Amino acid sequence: MATARRRNQVACVADASLPPAVVRLYARALEIENEIEEAVADGDYMTNEELLAWSERSQQGTLDIDAKEAATKARLLTEHREYQWTKHELGRLLGLGPEDINPLERSELGGPDDPRIRRALWLSFRLNEAYLDQLLWWRQPPRLRVIAS
Repeated sequence: MATARRRNQVACVADASLPPAVVRLYARALEIENEIEEAVADGDYMTNEELLAWSERSQQGTLDIDAKEAATKARLLTEHREYQWTKHELGRLLGLGPEDINPLERSELGGPDDPRIRRALWLSFRLNEAYLDQLLWWRQPPRLRVIAS
C-alpha cells in the first residue's frame, strides 16, 4: 500500500510543476558537482608527491586520465557531506523510495528499458527544465521553455 502511494506521489511530482525548494536543492547539487569537477581537473585534491607520480604515469602512457578523474570525482562526491545531504533531501522532496534512483545518480546500472532509469531520466529532465526556467525567468513568457537538444 505504501509503495503504491509512493508511486502515485512520484507520478504527481513528475507531472506537476516542481516546487522552488526542489529547484534550489538541485541547483546547489549542480554547483557542488562543478566545484568538485574543477578541483579534480586542477589537481587541487592531490599532494605534490601524488601530482608528480600522476605526471610520470601520464608521460609513460600508463594512466587513463578520464577514468582516474571520474573515479576521483565519484569518491569526492561520496565524501562531500553537503552533497550527500542535498541528494538525500532532493530524493525525499521528490518522493523517491529506497528502490528508486535519484536523478543525481547518473551512473546507476540498468538498461534503457528499466522503468527506474526512465523515471530518473524524466525527473532529471524536469529538474533541468525547471532550473532553466528559474535562471531565465525574465527572458521568456511563463509557458515558454528553453530545451537544448
